[in-house]
Amino acid sequence: MWNKDACVQIAVNSREVTADVPAADHTVFLHFRSGDVERAEWPARQAGLRGIGPAGMGW
Repeated sequence: MWNKDACVQIAVNSREVTADVPAADHTVFLHFRSGDVERAEWPARQAGLRGIGPAGMGW
């Protein structure tokens, strides 16, 4: 099944979705359609946060 808009993935105690980079906190990954960066940044702003890295190809 293909998702129409976006998906959220949480890496618990890790900086990477593969859990290869340990961390004391958690990382949330937003998966979205190409070119939809502004829409993907919206949930972070709602929580008073911001992205920690550039958009990249993945999942």
